[in-house]
Amino acid sequence: MSNSSNEITKAFWALGDYFSRLGGAGRYFNMPESDIPLYIACQLAHIHWPTFDPKEYVVPQFMEAASPVLEKVHTHLDRVRAQDGELADLIYDFVSFANSKLKENDRSSRWNKFCEWVDRTYAQPINPPDAAQ
Repeated sequence: MSNSSNEITKAFWALGDYFSRLGGAGRYFNMPESDIPLYIACQLAHIHWPTFDPKEYVVPQFMEAASPVLEKVHTHLDRVRAQDGELADLIYDFVSFANSKLKENDRSSRWNKFCEWVDRTYAQPINPPDAAQ
């Protein structure tokens, strides 16, 4: 596992741990579980594409609820050194992993919309061997 991948994992854990403390008392009303990986993935997408706006997906209620831990989260994200294709792969892999762990009712419409964007932006079509002919 690369150092960048480790830092992404640590950022995800810091955010997840914060929202699981005290029985989830830090969560805003009806906060979907997908908001946690959504925040991390949106920050990574913004690093990769500076014109990408995380505010399209991350709601203000999440920002307010997460504010006590965001400095720690960004300490890890600031250590991500992957660029270009390597960062694109890390984003795609992180979103795919997080999506596989989320139950259907834990996925917000914003998460689903972001996953569609990731698929359009980062997924590499797999062509059969005879497609080049």
